[in-house]
Amino acid sequence: MSRNYFFNKIQILVSSKKSVVQDSVLIHNGLIKAFGKQALTLANELGIKPSNGNHKLLAPCLVDPHSTLEKPITGQNENIESLIKKAALAGYGQLALLPKGNPYRDKPEILKYLRQSNETVLIHFWGAFTLEGKGHELTQHASLCENGAIGLAGSDSIIPLEILHKGLSLGEFGSHPILIAPRDPKIQSEGLTRECVET
Repeated sequence: MSRNYFFNKIQILVSSKKSVVQDSVLIHNGLIKAFGKQALTLANELGIKPSNGNHKLLAPCLVDPHSTLEKPITGQNENIESLIKKAALAGYGQLALLPKGNPYRDKPEILKYLRQSNETVLIHFWGAFTLEGKGHELTQHASLCENGAIGLAGSDSIIPLEILHKGLSLGEFGSHPILIAPRDPKIQSEGLTRECVET
């Protein structure tokens, strides 16, 4: 499949703070090389013929910082390969998967096993803050971060404060972020919600 494209007229969104403009763009070996007149000149030099850019939009890829994939290897409805294909079709360039799943991403060897390189979507993995997300015992924070975890995450609810304090005091995660769900099952009254300013 060719990774060289020259779009003579295509809609381009540079950032959320600028409006869409129409211009030329040259993509060579899957990378954006030039815009405008420079793109036209370089495309002619490389012998890349123009493609129809009508009704197309060139924009920064979307990023999902905390997605869930329960069964990345054995999932019948969704696995890591199908997720990459669907994410690319939807315009995502990067996904970060939370540690909850089978296997639970709480050990360095699991992260090593799941990491795979592809040219379509960049997949990041959050490591688990506690073993199996149960909130009882810390994982090997430093080792997870050294082996590809972009940060450490808890489970669906807040990590018990004594375990959280212990993990933060050790500080083995360095400058990696910590993701903690702001939900405490003990104060939820079995799902009762109150809609007011105080809540």
